[in-house]
Amino acid sequence: MPAFLKYVIIATLLQSSAVMGEDDLQTTKEQPQLIYSQKLIALIPQSRDQLIAYSMTTNTWSKIQIPVEADQRARLTVSPAMAACQLGQSIFAYSSIAGRWAELKIPKDSKTRFEVGNDSVNAVTKSDSINQLYVFGANTGAWTGVDLKTGKILDVDQLNQDHSN
Repeated sequence: MPAFLKYVIIATLLQSSAVMGEDDLQTTKEQPQLIYSQKLIALIPQSRDQLIAYSMTTNTWSKIQIPVEADQRARLTVSPAMAACQLGQSIFAYSSIAGRWAELKIPKDSKTRFEVGNDSVNAVTKSDSINQLYVFGANTGAWTGVDLKTGKILDVDQLNQDHSN
């Protein structure tokens, strides 16, 4: 295990095990969310304004800005090389191979479910008028889609994908 990873894990454990007084409990915001797998570390900082990931493959950090809502319940889902999080009408996905985040904007009034696999994040979006499959690939770090009714390849807006730093 790389030395800096041990430092991050120990620092997180020490921070989360700190003793709080009653006054601190009343003003404490949600704590940072840190999750790691074989090829990445993903986190949501306490500020809840971005998603951050470290790729053990590329040895780089990447982050993407996210909307901050007062009642936002952000939860990361990871596999060995991928991470994803759904917030409102967007799914944010990360590839440790590509070392980047990308956002998929979901059509309004649709129901979406996603799953994180070893090499992709897959999302199915359904409504009365649409039935679409989107795939975020590990190698490209980009979203692509297909209409499940017609077989038409969907044009996923490139400007909405490239938010990595």
